[in-house]
Amino acid sequence: LIHEDQEKALHAVNSLAELLRSALRVSRHDFIPFKEELAIINAYLDLQKIRFEGRLEVGFSIAPETRHIPVPPMLFHQLVENAVKHGVEKSTRGGRIEITSRLDREFLELQVTNDGTIHSDGEAHDGIGIIRQQLQVLFGNAATFDIRTTQDHRVIAGMTIPLTNGNDSLERWSGNSRG
Repeated sequence: LIHEDQEKALHAVNSLAELLRSALRVSRHDFIPFKEELAIINAYLDLQKIRFEGRLEVGFSIAPETRHIPVPPMLFHQLVENAVKHGVEKSTRGGRIEITSRLDREFLELQVTNDGTIHSDGEAHDGIGIIRQQLQVLFGNAATFDIRTTQDHRVIAGMTIPLTNGNDSLERWSGNSRG
């Protein structure tokens, strides 16, 4: 890429640097504002757009009131990575990923939709198992994870995270840090 398009290469290096800086920064915290998770996702998707040379389309529908809500770092990012890996990457024509967030009563709903279908290979199930396990450790039975294929050949993966954990709000959880 450096020899073909220096401007694009510089953009890729800057996106990679931002992704690495952000991942290191957030790894020290149990929870981060959702807007920080979105920044990491954007840096990752910038790199993927360069990689797929126009075969990756991305859409966002982010409810403004969700941006400040604390989320576990890199957890939702895993759903986006899976959408690229198991959806866009496997299609010769690429595909579209849609990222949405919304509040529903006392829950934050996060969803990634991509072109494709769910295959019953072990690799995809391992990633799903890890996400479910992380949600269980952090939120017990209060959080949910769902993945399904629609009739129009789209995969929807989503998680629902409680805004409260018993008497503790996520606002209070977000003060917890690892270091």
